[in-house]
Amino acid sequence: MTDPSDPSDPSDRSDRSDRSDAHIRRGESGDLAAVIDLLRDAMGWDTDERSRAFFEWKHRQNPFGESPVWVGLDDAGEVIALRTFLRWAFVGPGRDWRAVRAVDTATHPDHQGRGWFSRLTMQALGDLRDEGVDFVFNTPNDKSWPGYEKMGWTTRGKLTVAMRPRITSLARLRAARTAAEKWSEPTGSAPRASDALPDVRAALDGLVAAQPLRPGATVLSADLLCWRYGFEPLGYQTLFAHGDPSAGVIVHRVRQRGSARELTIAQILLPDPGAGRTARRLISAAMADSNADVAVAMPLANPLPWGMVPVPRLGPLLAVREVGSPPPDLALVLGDVELF
Repeated sequence: MTDPSDPSDPSDRSDRSDRSDAHIRRGESGDLAAVIDLLRDAMGWDTDERSRAFFEWKHRQNPFGESPVWVGLDDAGEVIALRTFLRWAFVGPGRDWRAVRAVDTATHPDHQGRGWFSRLTMQALGDLRDEGVDFVFNTPNDKSWPGYEKMGWTTRGKLTVAMRPRITSLARLRAARTAAEKWSEPTGSAPRASDALPDVRAALDGLVAAQPLRPGATVLSADLLCWRYGFEPLGYQTLFAHGDPSAGVIVHRVRQRGSARELTIAQILLPDPGAGRTARRLISAAMADSNADVAVAMPLANPLPWGMVPVPRLGPLLAVREVGSPPPDLALVLGDVELF
C-alpha cells in the first residue's frame, strides 16, 4: 500500500554497442521544460502545471539539497532520457550518512531498448562517489528490480507495513486490490500540513529533539518536515495531540484505493516516543476525521502499541547500493518512502 514507483525502461539492454558518453551530461536548469515533456511522454505524467510544480518541489526545494540529474541526448541535442536522485541523510555514529534515493527515470518511447537506463545510472554512481555520497537506496518495483540487480544493488527484504482496518469496512477492503491514487483527497476538519506545520516550527524542533538517536533513521528537522509535507497539492493533513503541537503530531493523507478510503500515516512524532496511548488516539482521531476504511503506517518500533497489526508482505522491497560506504540498516517511516 505504498508507492514503490521506481520504473525503469523494461526493454533496456546493457549489451548494446551504440553508446557514447558524449550524449550524457548533468542536467541544467534550462532542461526543465524538456524533462517535464519527457516524463509526460514516457511515464504518463499529468500535463497540467501541477507536474512542473511537483518536480520543482521534489528536486529543487529539498532541504537536503537539490537533486543531481543526468540527461541523455540524441544527436540533435534533445533530451531523450533522464535519471534523477533525491538527496537524503541518515543518522549515523560519529557522522550522518550522505545518501541519495534513486527516483525518477525515463526514456522516450522512440529510444527505449538502447541501454539509457543503465548508462545514465552508472555514470551517476561514479559522479556521486566523487561527491562523497555514501550509498543509494530505493524501493524498486518488479519491473525495475532486475535492472538494478545487474548494476550491483542488493535487497534488504520487504519493509513491514502495519495496518488498522475499520471492522465495518472489511468487505470493501477485500475488493480494493488496486493501486492508490497519486493525489490525495483532503477531507474532514484536520488542517492542511502546508498551512499548519510552518506555524509550529518551535514545537516541531522540540519534538525532533525528543526523538532517540536511532542509527539509520532520517535526519529530521522542522525544515525537512515543513518541506516534506508542505506541497499543497499532495494534500497532507495533520492533527495535534490534545490540540497542542508540542504534545504530539500525526501527518497523514487520504487516498482512494478502489472503493476503499486509505489513510496513509506518514509521520507520528511524540515527546515520549514510547507513548502508545497517545499514538493510538491520534490514529483514531485521524481515521474518524477522514472516515477512512483503513490506516497504514511503518512504525519504527513495535506497531502493536499503536493498535496496528504488522503485514510483512505488504510493504515495498528495499534495495541499496554502496557508493562510497557500506549502507547501514535503515529505520524508515512511511513518509520516507511513500510517494517518491
